[in-house]
Amino acid sequence: MTPTWSRLLTKLRRALKGHVYLVGGPARDLYIDRRTKDLDFLIEGADRDYAHVIHALKDIFPPAHESFKDHAAFRTMTWETRDATRIDCARPRDETYAQPGCLPKVSAAALVADDLKRRDFTVNAFAFGVGRPVAGRWIDPFAGRRDLGRRCLRLLHDDSFRDDPTRMLRGLRLATRLRLEMDARTQACFDEAKRGDFLVTVSRQRRYREFLLALAEDEWIHILRVFNENGLFTELLPALTGGLQDALAQKTRRLDATGRLFALYLSTFADTSAKLSVLPWGDKGIHAGLADIEALVSRRWRATRLPQASLMQALYAVRPEWWKRFSSRAPFFITGSYLKLLTKDPATRGRLQTKLVVAVLDGEVTDRRSAVTFLKRQIAQTDKTEHCIIE
Repeated sequence: MTPTWSRLLTKLRRALKGHVYLVGGPARDLYIDRRTKDLDFLIEGADRDYAHVIHALKDIFPPAHESFKDHAAFRTMTWETRDATRIDCARPRDETYAQPGCLPKVSAAALVADDLKRRDFTVNAFAFGVGRPVAGRWIDPFAGRRDLGRRCLRLLHDDSFRDDPTRMLRGLRLATRLRLEMDARTQACFDEAKRGDFLVTVSRQRRYREFLLALAEDEWIHILRVFNENGLFTELLPALTGGLQDALAQKTRRLDATGRLFALYLSTFADTSAKLSVLPWGDKGIHAGLADIEALVSRRWRATRLPQASLMQALYAVRPEWWKRFSSRAPFFITGSYLKLLTKDPATRGRLQTKLVVAVLDGEVTDRRSAVTFLKRQIAQTDKTEHCIIE
């Protein structure tokens, strides 16, 4: 066990009383000794026990400003710490699906073993005790640890993909990340879900959330290739597959999911007619960044604007010459005051700004001197054209 896990478990054991468990992905990561920034806790007991554990966990992992959320309908509480560790606390629950693809109806369950029955894959369906008196105890009713050792991805239920088709995407991510192979039964269920187009029963916003989760993976390039090979995200793939190169993975290794989406779009926009900004991403920052990319690559950028931080990071990764320009005090070399000296007409100034942006992004204008020369030439051509029209 790594020192990081050892220190964390010691801290939890000393601070927590009651039947408190790490579950799901964090329990799996603990078992394989893999670092994680997500910690999912399952807490048995009465309301008072739950409140005491939440209070103790807040002391260990202080919530960042306004990050604490109480999802009462799902019997969970979540928050993020200042170092971006995500804490998810839940009470044992059962789930039923009124129809395929919808969010589940949640009801209370008594024990952690009952909660594990509702999960997707065996490798996500075991728990590890972290609170006194259950510290150090594994609960693994479906042999998930054995499946990890066998490199096997196995469904808990035959209807799992029908109930929640996003599990298809989650399964491919898990299989890629952990080098797992679906067993015959799971593969048959997956193939049936593909033939039945189960994913159309899920809202596009939920699907795109899974797409962003794929982008957050270390091997995101490979995962998107697997999505494409399986005919998933046809409105996004294969249009973006031209950018799925190993070199891009290297350039974007320090970017978050949003930055990688922007970098991929910057790399492929000229080769696709898809307008990603109109899709329901459910995040205003993503919509704005994608629209900015469309404006940049289509040469419709306004000289007075600056890209948002995530887009700047993507530019640094894949279009460093543009990043350098936007990082300077005067990205397009000329101020609005200087343009007013050249012409008093606002419409003319607007046209000059647009032409100057295109010239800078295309490399025709590279410094203030060439920018001044370019603008004066444009004005002279405009004056000549107007003179010809008057005559």
